[in-house]
Parts: sequence; C-alpha cells; structure tokens
Amino acid sequence: MLRWGYLTPRQREMWSLARRGFRESEISRELDVSRQSVHIMLNAARNKVVQALNEAAEVNRIQVRRMDVEKGILLGYSPEFDHKVVVTYSPKHGIKVWYAHDKECEQCKFDKSWVKTILEEAQERGITLSTKELRLPPPELAKTVFEKILSGFEL
Repeated sequence: MLRWGYLTPRQREMWSLARRGFRESEISRELDVSRQSVHIMLNAARNKVVQALNEAAEVNRIQVRRMDVEKGILLGYSPEFDHKVVVTYSPKHGIKVWYAHDKECEQCKFDKSWVKTILEEAQERGITLSTKELRLPPPELAKTVFEKILSGFEL
C-alpha cells in the first residue's frame, strides 16, 4: 500500500517546498544543501509521486484524464462507478482517492473525518476558503477545493 512514507523525509520536505512555489535555488539555501542535490532529490520525488498516482489509478481502475505532479493530483474517471475521481498525494495524508458525487451519501453522513482531511489538503496547498465555502455541503466543498487545486479545470 502506498503511504506517506513513499518519499523519504528529505524528499517530502523538498517536494513540499517546491509545491509551495520555492525554486530549487531557494530550497537549496533554505535547507543548506547544494542546488544540484535539490535538483536530484526533487526529480526522484516527482518520479515517485507520478508512480504513486498512476498506481492508485491503476489499482482503482481509473482512467487518467489529467495529472499535475507538482500539486500531487490526478483527475480521472471511473467507468465502474460512472464518477469523476480525484487522486491526491500529500506528505501528511499520502495517497487519497476521492469519488465525485453530487449528494451526500450514507458514507459521507456516517464518516465526517474525510471533511477534516479535505480541509487539511486545502490548507497544505495554501488554499483559503471563504466562510461561505466552508459552509457548503461536503460534496460541494470537495469540488470547490479540487477546482481550486486544479486552477480552473472543472471537476
């Protein structure tokens, strides 16, 4: 199973900084390592994130539509469930698979912990949500967060 340990601690640290917009030279100064080391570690981290997202899609029989490795997100489609699917990777939560649906399902009503996870995913990516957005029903909240992560790509 792919987990947050998929990247080494150093790769997670560098990848998180790069995802927040730091350039390699800035990461180098921040972590007091050579820019070449940062470049090598980031390439390895990106390759592992691509592999993790693709493996999660394959295991869940998801057709990949779009992937943004820098943001750790994959948009796909599940023919089995006839739903759009978002697969995310974050250093805190590892790989998560999110099936889009319009109404709050029984699982959503029963298990609210995923709402906390989606809010943490947004925070980790520097996404701010308005008070109005925070009051949205869970499926709409998730859709709003993922559309912001994918910047203009409709879910």
